[in-house]
Amino acid sequence: IRKGDWKMIRDDMSDQTVLYNLKTDISEKENLATKHPEIVKSLQKDFKTWEKKLIKSNWPRVMDFEMKEGKAVYYFPL
Repeated sequence: IRKGDWKMIRDDMSDQTVLYNLKTDISEKENLATKHPEIVKSLQKDFKTWEKKLIKSNWPRVMDFEMKEGKAVYYFPL
């Protein structure tokens, strides 16, 4: 989710959350989630509000692509 200068990525599979300030870190190299937990909480709330508006799919969620970045592992549907 993006809001203003902030971008948060939440990976439910690995229980990881990353937060970037795109104004100061366009390359998304510094995870600021632990330094700004209030922004993470606000973006998570916004995401959950948006997600509740979606229509539930008729099929299971399938993760087809795995990306590893250091110790972090991210999964994406194709």
